[in-house]
Amino acid sequence: MYRQIPLSVAFSSENPDVKIKGNKVTFKFPTDWIMNINEEKYIGITSMYITRAFRKVDFILQVEIENDEQSLSAQNIHIYKYFKDDTTLQQCMTSFNEMFEKKFNIEVQTLQPLREFLAQLKEEGSQPQLIDFHYEFNENEDGTHDCQFVVFSPFNEVAKEKENPLRIRFQISEPSDDFKK
Repeated sequence: MYRQIPLSVAFSSENPDVKIKGNKVTFKFPTDWIMNINEEKYIGITSMYITRAFRKVDFILQVEIENDEQSLSAQNIHIYKYFKDDTTLQQCMTSFNEMFEKKFNIEVQTLQPLREFLAQLKEEGSQPQLIDFHYEFNENEDGTHDCQFVVFSPFNEVAKEKENPLRIRFQISEPSDDFKK
């Protein structure tokens, strides 16, 4: 008696029994796949296709708040996202923005001028994001398109318009290989 079950049902990249290293994938077969014949264990697989379960975009966002060229605060924020087959770029950018909001510590004592300016803007009905992640498609000469990852600060534009000396500087470092592609 043979049972054919798609291998994807047996394991996924979130399964703790799965070990993915380079081009090797190891996992435990479900016990109901194992047949005891003459006290020996047999497992039959007719065909197996292994594809990469996910891609990981991973980098450090170095954020520095400046006031008249003097640094008020510098923070390193680890940003990452696992891509599955159904992950969209929009979900990724939303995740990056949420991660930044959670991890950026605005309560640092030296950031009092930033908190005060943001409170003033809120009273005026404006709440610009400190940093925004998005993507753009750029057309190549041959008609194909490249997707470009963009990080910018809407806050800097508002601060410049209001003639406030606060600025946000940022830099991406230590990008993962999947991020570079």
